[in-house]
Amino acid sequence: MSQIPVHNNTKMPIYVGASMVPPGETRHFPEHQVPAHLRPALAKKAAPAAAPAVTDILDKTIKEIVPLLSTYSDEDLQILKAAEQAGKTRDGIMKAIAEEELRRADARVENPGGEKNDPPAGDPAVPPGGEKPDPPAGDPAVPPGGESGTSKESPDA
Repeated sequence: MSQIPVHNNTKMPIYVGASMVPPGETRHFPEHQVPAHLRPALAKKAAPAAAPAVTDILDKTIKEIVPLLSTYSDEDLQILKAAEQAGKTRDGIMKAIAEEELRRADARVENPGGEKNDPPAGDPAVPPGGEKPDPPAGDPAVPPGGESGTSKESPDA
């Protein structure tokens, strides 16, 4: 059975199973006992084959990259973000990616499910045309002149 080294580079002890690894020390554990987040980088899966093509954009200037961000999928945007953080970490790119993520999140909140912003079918307040109907003829809230509260004559006259 292979052993995996677990190094504690924090200021607090960490635990693997029932064993403690003190700060600054390394312990070896059987592979099946080590959680994925504590395994060495070599044990992680390689990036998908499409990732290099996605990250090729990062060789361009910020002015060239920013307009293209909206064309990438959420997954590709995350790949770009990780690659930029691991590489040059340009503030302009990181800010543009964050703004694109916020724009997409706002769009999801404003329009869940990607539906049109039309009112739900059968909503009595708004007909299919999208405009509110005029009040009924005998509505007490609207005087016969059609304007509410703008009449110069008093109702008693």
